[in-house]
Amino acid sequence: MLNRIIGIFIALSLTGCVTVDTFRKMNPHERAVMVCQSQNEYKYLSQRKNTLDEMISDSQISLARGYRVHINCYDVEVPGKTTTTCVKNYWGAVVCQENTEKEVKKQCTETPVSINPDLEKDNISSWASSRDDIAINLQRIYSKCYTEMKNLSAEEAFN
Repeated sequence: MLNRIIGIFIALSLTGCVTVDTFRKMNPHERAVMVCQSQNEYKYLSQRKNTLDEMISDSQISLARGYRVHINCYDVEVPGKTTTTCVKNYWGAVVCQENTEKEVKKQCTETPVSINPDLEKDNISSWASSRDDIAINLQRIYSKCYTEMKNLSAEEAFN
């Protein structure tokens, strides 16, 4: 485990995010939090938990509304700024030319889509269970890491 933590800090120090001096300025709690929240497994599980939270929220909104909204977006060219350039020609007449730039705008359409309320409720229940399991794993991973890291000096935590 300690080798994995050391590897994380080597990667962080190579990117210029953390220096030994930065670690020296941190108290043991701050160093432990930084190390533990930087672990790949912790970051992955946190991201997965956030995704499940978003899915649950989206399903709950659709369930309350009674339908899901499908959004389809595409780019559309529209006329933009028009500039006029005028010059005198060889015979002294003024000749003007207009130039209209094209702009690209995003246009979206929303389409209501029916849902199966029972399926939505089952999905919410399943996702909530998975989210809760992930939360337990996150706490376990973090606690183990924190216990190992809080007693290390700045140099030991960095190296």
